[in-house]
Amino acid sequence: MGKRAADEQQGETDILNFLNEQNRPFNCQNIVDALSPKNKAMKKTLVQKCLDGLSSRDEITCKEFGKVKIYLANQANFEIPTDEELREMDASIESLEAERKKISALLSSLHAERKTLSEALTDSELKKRIEGLNEEVNRMSKRVSTIEGGTELASKEEIQQASKNFDKYAKVWVDRKRKCMDAVEQIGEGMEKKTLVVMVRTLLWLAATLSVN
Repeated sequence: MGKRAADEQQGETDILNFLNEQNRPFNCQNIVDALSPKNKAMKKTLVQKCLDGLSSRDEITCKEFGKVKIYLANQANFEIPTDEELREMDASIESLEAERKKISALLSSLHAERKTLSEALTDSELKKRIEGLNEEVNRMSKRVSTIEGGTELASKEEIQQASKNFDKYAKVWVDRKRKCMDAVEQIGEGMEKKTLVVMVRTLLWLAATLSVN
């Protein structure tokens, strides 16, 4: 294999890995800027050729807006949670947050009571009461720790799965928002249009695409 073919093969591998890891839209120059510091062969001509090859094989997605070409990872390679799964995760987060706030408020009340009692009781009464309050504070503190990051409300496997699901859904939500705005801004720059105009045209294009499919 000649050097040019080797550079192209390595370039395609690097670009595919980069787009899959970032999972947001880039134009050709963005990719050159990101990859050339690590690989001097990644000039704009080579990067464009690699992008054309990858998109022609549907390994990545290319969207054209006038003279602007935007590239991103093929979304068919990513697991997308259903709306029902996202709603269930939102409900779980809200429930845990409400319980955390309730327990934190109770802890504050217990600390305040302990301080008040320490100023009013005899030594023997104080010792007995503080021991009881310390036990209650420790119990509630453990409960807060359980909610905030985990000691065992469930088995290790269940906790790990819940944490994995949360990270996955949170990342999907953040990526969806970021990819949308990145694409709109890049398209706007290339078309020399305001962001609002690009958003309206993009929505019309999506509506037409969905109606055809």
